Amino acid sequence: KTTLADPNVDGKILSVKGIRDRGYVMIGSTLVGVVYRAGLTEFKINLQNNKNKTLTIVVENMGRLNFGNNLLDTKGIVSNVTLDNKV
Repeated sequence: KTTLADPNVDGKILSVKGIRDRGYVMIGSTLVGVVYRAGLTEFKINLQNNKNKTLTIVVENMGRLNFGNNLLDTKGIVSNVTLDNKV
């Protein structure tokens, strides 16, 4: 959870490249997108006339890998989150 300096987020790109499993992205109480480690890790926010400055990412733990070369299966967000290439 973080507080945005500017609530005008419409059209900006949110990137969560270090997501482990699935993350639900909310601004205030509005769901604006979902990121997934094996798929979409960034998206354009579509939220016009936003006044809320609270950005929350709720990460869902989808289990662990317990075989092969990926035994170290970290969880959460393991790298910086960026909004229009700004940390």
